[in-house]
Order: sequence, then C-alpha cells, then structure tokens
Amino acid sequence: MNDREIIDLLVKLHGSRHAADALRYALKWNEPELVNRLLERSDMDASVPDSDGQTPLFWAIQYKRVDIVTLLLKRQEVDPGTPDRDGLTPLQVAVGVRSLPLVGLLLQCEETNARRTDAGKSSALHIAAARGELQIVNLLLEQNGLEVASPDSTGNTPLQWAVRSRDKKYHPSLVTIYDDDENNDDDEDEDDDSDTFDEPPGYREESLDIIKRLLARQEVNAGGHDQDGLTPLHHACLIADYEVVALLLQRQDVDPKARGITGQTPLHLAASNHQLSAKRIMNLLLEQPGVEITEVDHDGRTVLHYLCGGYEKEFPVLDLIETVLQAGVPLDQESATGLTAFHQAICSGHWSVALFLLDHGADPMVSKRFKYNNSLLHIILKHANRDDVKSELIERLIERGIEVDTYTDSPVFDPRFNEDDKIEKVIDIRSPDILVGTYCTPLLLAAMREYSLNNMKILLDAGADPSALVIIRDVEFEGKTNGNRQAFLSGVFRHIWEPFSPGDSEILEHAEPIELLLDFGSRLDFDGPADSPLQEACKAAEKGHFALLKILRESSKARNVSESHVDKFISAYKDKPEYSQICQMLESFKQKVLFID
Repeated sequence: MNDREIIDLLVKLHGSRHAADALRYALKWNEPELVNRLLERSDMDASVPDSDGQTPLFWAIQYKRVDIVTLLLKRQEVDPGTPDRDGLTPLQVAVGVRSLPLVGLLLQCEETNARRTDAGKSSALHIAAARGELQIVNLLLEQNGLEVASPDSTGNTPLQWAVRSRDKKYHPSLVTIYDDDENNDDDEDEDDDSDTFDEPPGYREESLDIIKRLLARQEVNAGGHDQDGLTPLHHACLIADYEVVALLLQRQDVDPKARGITGQTPLHLAASNHQLSAKRIMNLLLEQPGVEITEVDHDGRTVLHYLCGGYEKEFPVLDLIETVLQAGVPLDQESATGLTAFHQAICSGHWSVALFLLDHGADPMVSKRFKYNNSLLHIILKHANRDDVKSELIERLIERGIEVDTYTDSPVFDPRFNEDDKIEKVIDIRSPDILVGTYCTPLLLAAMREYSLNNMKILLDAGADPSALVIIRDVEFEGKTNGNRQAFLSGVFRHIWEPFSPGDSEILEHAEPIELLLDFGSRLDFDGPADSPLQEACKAAEKGHFALLKILRESSKARNVSESHVDKFISAYKDKPEYSQICQMLESFKQKVLFID
C-alpha cells in the first residue's frame, strides 16, 4: 500500500473519533493534504479530545503548525480556552513550545484566558519566564488583569523562574551537546563527561531584560520565598549569576540574610557553587550590612561546609578556605548529621581539600560512624575515581588510627526501586549514594568499586582481613545464593559481575584484584550454606568459562584452601565425563597448590 492509498483510507474512516486520530497522524507526519481533506469532512469534530484531554488544536500547536491552528480556530466547535486533563491550555502549550506567532494568534481569541493556571498553578507567564522568552513575556504582560507575582505550586513566581532560567544547565531551550570523555572511564561520582551548551545569541540579555521587566512591576516582591524557602537571591547565588545578584541587592525588598527552609543564606549557596563568579558574589554579599561569614544554617553547617561540599571549584579554593578560617569560622564544627567540613570534602570527593584541612588541624575522628555504619574509609572508597591524593588520604587516616575492618549495616537494597540514599540531602551539597546492599568492610568496596590495587594494598598492609565474611542484602540475590552469608571473594564476585554469568573476558578484566586478595590469604573454601569461591569457579567452568578457575589455580597457595574442600569437588566431577576438563583442572589445582602427588 502506497502513501496515497493510506491517505485515502484514513480520510474514509467512519466516525469522529477515527477522524480525529487520523488528523493527529497527519499533523505528526506533516501530511498537509491529509489534514485539509480531513477538515473538509462534514462529520469532522475537531473538539474530540484524546486520552490526555487534548484536542487537535493542542496537537497542531505542539507541531507548531500555525496554518492548521488558524484553520482550527475558525471552526465553531473549537474552543481555545478549553484545558486538557492536567489543566494546560492551548496558550500554555504554545508558550511551552516557544512559538511567538501561535501565542499572538491565541491571545486574539476571546476564549483565551492568559491568567488561567494548570494543575501545578503555573500560568503562561510562569512558563514564558522559565523559558527565557522575552518577546512572549512582553506580549503576556500587555494582557489585562495578568497575575504577575502569583506563586505556582512549588512557590516559585515568574520572577523566580526567570532567575532560574539563566542556569544554562537546566534551561529548556538550550541544546545539550555531549562531549565524550576521552578516557571513557564511566566515573559515576565525578563529572569527567562534560556537557556543553549551545546558547542562543542574545539569550543572556533577553533573560536579564525579563527579570528587569518583572522587577519594574509594583506588585512583585523580589524577596519572596518558594517552597524550599529560597528567594530569587538564593537562586541567583545557587547558579553564581553575578549580574542578577548585583541587580537584586539594589532592591529594598531583598534581604541578603534571608534563609531557606534549612537555614541556608545566599552566602552559603554562593560558597557551594564551583564557578569563578561565585567568589565575586561572596565578596559582594559580605559587603552587605549584617552579613556575617560565621553564620550557620539550621543544621549547624558553616560556610566552610558549603565550600567543601560543592563541586570542584574553578578558582583557588584552598586560598579561600584559608581566608575563611582566619575570619573565625570553626574548623571542626559538626552539623546535625555529624559532618565537619573535612567530612563534607570527603563526601564530595575533594581529596586535596580534605588533606589541606588535615594539615590545618582538622580532626577526622570527631565523628567515626555515619549513616548505615559507614566509616570514612567506606565513604572514600564509595567514590569510583582513581587518584593518588585519595590513596594518600587513606594512608593518613590509617596513621590516625581509623579501623580498617568495620562493617556497614546496609538495609535491604532493591535495584528495581533504586533511589540514591545519601548521607544527607541538602541543596547544592554533594553526597555519595552510600547504599551498597551488602554488609561489608572497606576492602570489599576497594575491590568491587574501582579495582584500585594501590588502595587495596594499603588496606591489606594495614591488616584488613581478605577473608572477612560479607552478607548480601540485595533482593536481586536473596533467595538465589543459597544463603546471604558469603565468603569475601564471593562478595567480590557478586558485585563486579553480572549475576552468575561472567564471561572469560569479564573475569580476566578483574584478575589482578583477585590475585592480590589470594596473595594475602583470601579463602577459597567456605563453611556456610552458600557456594564457596572455588565452587563458583567450577560452576562458571560448567558454562565453558574456565578463566576464573585458571586464575585460582595459578594464584592460590595452601593457606587459601583446605585439601578436603578441593577433594569434595574432584569427587563431584570425576564421574561426569562431560566435565572431565574441570576435574583435570581441579586435580592439577590440588597438585600445584597443595603439593600433593
């Protein structure tokens, strides 16, 4: 069937519902002939909504078809003021797709109400301000009775959305260009993969003009708080927008000491930002009457917590930390969650900052345990990046007497409903996802998370137990592992490979950590109900993957396994000719490892 025959078939479909569906198809695939023929049908009802409550008018707007919208608005049954099921009006959709011609066309209709809000209490002006669309904002501000200062359901006014729209990272009209990290190391905790943004010409000037236009309205309160307690000044500091900060600080209704719901001041949020302009903003804020560098939020966090807890800075942060300390900000002040600035630096992965604080007398042992009984070593090793400074930090903590074999106390972890479980959730302060799904020591994290032989050696040389038991609390494995209590090596296998199906290439990628653990005496046998590491190697070999068994054979010594444990599996395989190769390898294993002829 060719395109012409398909069009003829769609035009001839009986019933208004089918005709409306065909019209939507025609709009989506840009079939102008089909659109015109459908609209010519005598039984065509262009007000029939779809399951989302959207009529053909909505569809035409979404596809920016000004010609079709013009035709639809001439039809008696089409009401441009009718919202969809979420309360969105055609005008709001037109603003959302940033179409000035469509917005102008709809505003000419008597039925269009520019003041109407959707289910989230957002008006067309909220949306236009969030999009940074100056011409659309100007057009809307010409409408009589428009609510310029009303908050939406999140407490954000058009002014707050206009300020937030200047954050390039979140602006909906900017196109993200993915710049692949040439190292391709898939580091989930560090932003090695950078996003660059194609910023439209004049975008900065237009968005600033929107803010100025809104500030010029008498009813606008430039110091209003959203549901997080943040004011426009907070938002400007959060994105390190110096121009907007300077503009807002000229207003009498803007309080430079205003606090968010957790007590953050604009200074705290500026300190958390990584951009060079953030330092200028901090200096500007400290010039304001009443702003003190020693202020803390409601949980006791100082400006030092925020400096150490954000992303890596574009400016010399160590010099600024030195200045902050000299100004009287306490070095070891704990927050309500037990974190000092030193701990905050560790949670953020700022190893050089953490070492700097140690050199200035920070006490890492003010708090020794964190959420789910994680120690500082657990938190450091939860970060997947490889860094010599990180290794130096681990060594320094061990020198300070930190325990190397403490266990986490993980709750049951369900990857189907995986949400980040952080030490704390505070705006613009970084914190690693610390839920592992396993009771484990720091050594397991070193082996399974980053394969850092250097950090493994540091822990093992400090006395970390390479045979410490692990307890699996991951629902993906519970009930499938013959018991949750596992040998240490089995715990490593669980976390570095797809469940129960490692191929030889995967196994060989992780040969070095396994060999290192065996060299330090990690056991291949196990006295619990779960499979032992040696048994798991045999099961992999049953599927044709012999690499793990070969690694164990070549790297094990007598202290890694008992003779009786090896004999158990030799007996199990010797009467199974299909597994003769496994039996031969086990006998070779026994001879080589246990020196038994």
